[in-house]
Amino acid sequence: MVDPIRTTVSRTSAEIRVCVSYRIWIRVGPYARRVFRRLGMEATRARNGVLILVLPWLRRFRIAADDGVAAEIAHD
Repeated sequence: MVDPIRTTVSRTSAEIRVCVSYRIWIRVGPYARRVFRRLGMEATRARNGVLILVLPWLRRFRIAADDGVAAEIAHD
């Protein structure tokens, strides 16, 4: 899983991180945003950080993206 992410990151200025958390959180969205900020992912120059948060115990995941990524997705 690490090699495809590393390859993608080397082709772009985006910062992509995968975080696996074994904590039990009912509200996954707010937790993902908190982890995103704690990791300092909003500090990228183009505001293009992406966090993939995986919660195996809940069988859930959440993708948190910075403003630059969200703006591009809105245009598609």
